[in-house]
Amino acid sequence: MKKILLALAVVLLTAGYSYSQVNFGLGAVAGTQSGIKTIDTENLNFGLHARLAVDLTNELGIIGGATYYLPADNDILGGSVERDLFQFNADLTYNVLNEGPLRLYGLGGLVFSSDKRVEVGQNSNTDTEIGWEAGGGVKISRFFAEVKWDNREQQVVGVVGIYF
Repeated sequence: MKKILLALAVVLLTAGYSYSQVNFGLGAVAGTQSGIKTIDTENLNFGLHARLAVDLTNELGIIGGATYYLPADNDILGGSVERDLFQFNADLTYNVLNEGPLRLYGLGGLVFSSDKRVEVGQNSNTDTEIGWEAGGGVKISRFFAEVKWDNREQQVVGVVGIYF
């Protein structure tokens, strides 16, 4: 029975690779509403991004990713507030241009956010919700860059990175 399952797994894996191209990527992200805004500071925050991109056809693909924004903290009205934001996203991509190493694509999909805010000395509040995102990107050889609108956090997100 184990040999049959192993053979089936090998067949499914090789069939999947023959019809699609799978890429793993890492990058940096910036979100315009990912920090803590006060009168003196902006709301911009930076983070790390990991993704798995699968080309289904020459025109269509899927990108699944995880983004961790660096912890943000600020003093507000004599107290300290800390924020941790983590997101998972799943996007469908459509290649507008796919010529050699250059690829331009539109994307749209879902984003799952886990937003934890802690007032030091107080209770913490974790908010988890699903929203949508839409945008576009470019891939040149192994490098990629995207700009998208995140409906859940009401922010513009920029991502740059490299596929391995």
